[in-house]
Amino acid sequence: MRRAVAILPPLLAAVCAFARPQPGIGVFVNGEEIPYRDGGVSPQTGVHYSKSQDMFFIQPADADTPVVLSGRNVEDNISFMVIAPATIRFENLDLRTSVTNRSPFIVEDGAVVTLVLSGENRLEAGPGAAGLRMLDYCRLTITNAPGEEAASLVAVGGSGGAGIGTDTAPEKPYSLSLCGGIVDARGGAGAAGIGKGTAGRLDELNVNGGTAWARGGGSALDFSSGFENELGHQFIRGGSFDVARYGFQPTGANYQDVYPVVVRDDDWQTGDPVSVAVESSVAGFTYATNGIFVGPDGAIHLWLPKGTHALTVDGVDAEAVLNYSTTSLDLDISTPKISFADWCARFGLEPREDAVTDGEPNILRYVFGRRCGPLPMPTLNPEPKYPTAVMPPRKHTYPKSKLALVGVTDLTYPAYKWEDFGEDPDMPDRWVWSGPGYPKSLFVRYRIEY
Repeated sequence: MRRAVAILPPLLAAVCAFARPQPGIGVFVNGEEIPYRDGGVSPQTGVHYSKSQDMFFIQPADADTPVVLSGRNVEDNISFMVIAPATIRFENLDLRTSVTNRSPFIVEDGAVVTLVLSGENRLEAGPGAAGLRMLDYCRLTITNAPGEEAASLVAVGGSGGAGIGTDTAPEKPYSLSLCGGIVDARGGAGAAGIGKGTAGRLDELNVNGGTAWARGGGSALDFSSGFENELGHQFIRGGSFDVARYGFQPTGANYQDVYPVVVRDDDWQTGDPVSVAVESSVAGFTYATNGIFVGPDGAIHLWLPKGTHALTVDGVDAEAVLNYSTTSLDLDISTPKISFADWCARFGLEPREDAVTDGEPNILRYVFGRRCGPLPMPTLNPEPKYPTAVMPPRKHTYPKSKLALVGVTDLTYPAYKWEDFGEDPDMPDRWVWSGPGYPKSLFVRYRIEY
């Protein structure tokens, strides 16, 4: 009896430990956190854990009902594999692996999968693995959730692994289609950003919209189909697709070869949305322009056939003419901006650097490190509150810039302070003075707006 009593406490402790909920892995399926490698996710999610393969398998009962993955795990080498037709939605998902030959997300042999992007997502693999790995004869379509054209995916392969595609195994995925969202694919050493790792091949690439850029690791191509002489089927029918090094000649919507047309503007920043319209003289050619954003090189990358194309990019008209002697174009649609000195000359302003009146700069606004000097002395009305100076209009327009009157002061009396105007001031009613008497030296403040 004493022996049984002695055994009881550790036995109870073991039972309690077994019954204690397992810690989650930080990744959620349809809002439910996955317990740490114990397969405890509810069956209706279609996700289960295989201990023998140390992998989470996704096999939904309904391919059209999205399985939503969210959360972050960068420490436990978590890996998901889609093994049946499915719609997967990434919502701010961050998965990273560091062990050899282990991808964080895999599309199984023959699976047909639609990946919907929401928020910012990242997949990063360890050595020998693709960031998003595609196996034999699978089909993967990547697009954005409705209303989220800027939703993004960064896919980073380890050495020998593509950002999206194959890695060191001789897999042969059938097709990858990019239809929306922002995709940033980076290959590991010796692997393409999109397509082929150090082994395998991608039979078909379709770029139908959205924005994507791909960079190969080391000397590898940015896109590589893996076929001998880079043959295969590559279609670019829309969007912005930035590949600097590629070994294929893609075709467009009318099955004619298409060529890169790079468009840039000095005002653009990476991630800015860009409106694009394309009218082509080429019969049967159309080009989808949904979800186009400025890439990290400050440009967008269109693909057009030989012929004449009228472009309207952010309201600026341009023409792209491709022919047998011109098979790539770099169009700069930036509008020259008027300089500060030109503004001053145009409107009779005196640029002054150092003049000071009553301890205040005689120049009224720093623009490009300079100040803008006084106008000729205006005539004032009898009411000291409202000067009736004859001045240039409040805003003078010039290509991509305007001169805006943003303040006025009288520097004769130190008590007078700047009166700043809002976006759409009532003038001259907003020219209100705070000191006694009549202004003797009236100065106005301008700024150049772009």
